[in-house]
Amino acid sequence: MERTNQEALKKRIGVLLIVLSFAFYGILLLVPFAPFSAGRKAILFSVLVILGEASFWIASLILGKELITKSKNIFRRERLKDILKMRRGLGK
Repeated sequence: MERTNQEALKKRIGVLLIVLSFAFYGILLLVPFAPFSAGRKAILFSVLVILGEASFWIASLILGKELITKSKNIFRRERLKDILKMRRGLGK
């Protein structure tokens, strides 16, 4: 029981880190509109990129092979064909 709780916690932390990495990159879109000087915007931009990359790679280390196989399956040609077929079916 203890082991499954630890695994579930690791998975939640990994998913949270991936969500955070996307959030950091999303915040990048707001940096040009921030009321800071150009130098501070550059620093903020750099910090957000580093945080986004670091959180993504730490999450990939935590989630491991599971993350890699799922992300590979998303971009397989057969999977993309299935997605396109489903979209065409919805338009009819």
